[in-house]
Amino acid sequence: IRVLFDDGDEGRHTFDIKLIDNDGRNLLPRIEPVIDVKLEPEMFFRSQNFVINLQGMKFERVGQYSIDVAYDGKIVSRVPLQVIAMKPPA
Repeated sequence: IRVLFDDGDEGRHTFDIKLIDNDGRNLLPRIEPVIDVKLEPEMFFRSQNFVINLQGMKFERVGQYSIDVAYDGKIVSRVPLQVIAMKPPA
């Protein structure tokens, strides 16, 4: 997940990143990074990457999930994720 900040975003900000299932439950451990945003005078923006490793994660059910990103307590992005059953290779 990449977040872009401009000069209006300077200061301390909190994020909350969750993987939500159909029942509204978060499937990830608590991920709440805090970012201190400061832009140098010559900068128009700053970017920050958040890497979440889902490799090896087991989904108990097929269905719709979402990755929710909250910024200072407000959800600013909801990325849909569809989990489907895979047939074993023949």
